[in-house]
Amino acid sequence: LKQQADIMYLSRVQCHNHKVCTDSMMGISCCSRPSSDDSVEDYPSLSAIGIEVYMRKTQHEQRQEDMSAEEEDVPTIKAKDVCRRLMNGTENSVLSVNENILISLDDDSEHHLELVCRVSEVRVAKHKSSPASAIASMSDITMDEPYRGRVTMQSEFFVSASDANAITVESAKIL
Repeated sequence: LKQQADIMYLSRVQCHNHKVCTDSMMGISCCSRPSSDDSVEDYPSLSAIGIEVYMRKTQHEQRQEDMSAEEEDVPTIKAKDVCRRLMNGTENSVLSVNENILISLDDDSEHHLELVCRVSEVRVAKHKSSPASAIASMSDITMDEPYRGRVTMQSEFFVSASDANAITVESAKIL
């Protein structure tokens, strides 16, 4: 496979996240560098990120691949493990509502799980404003709900199961 400098190859998840169709052309700019880089348009910091977790493969598909799995138990994962994995993989990145993030995790019975984490909601951090900046910016006035922002070390993930019959999340919190 010959690689060219002006071509990017995207996975199915990346195509979904960026709404890219097969054989389409588009302009791309990087916005996931650390916010200290002055050449990148800065995005607002996120205080909270709502995450819905579901299995990448159904239990039936998983059992067909792993014949040793005979039980019909719903896998159980810990919210803090998902949060830790998400923070390690997305710190200083820009996340958007409905974006999917793939992570791998072991459940309580030590089965290897591939999970899809869908960003269901984001909340922008409120910064203390100075008297000079008390007037709201045009983006604050026109945008009812934020849909994108930058993950920081102060961001908090709220993890829940998208389907409680398919996966159980211990200590789940909903935003």
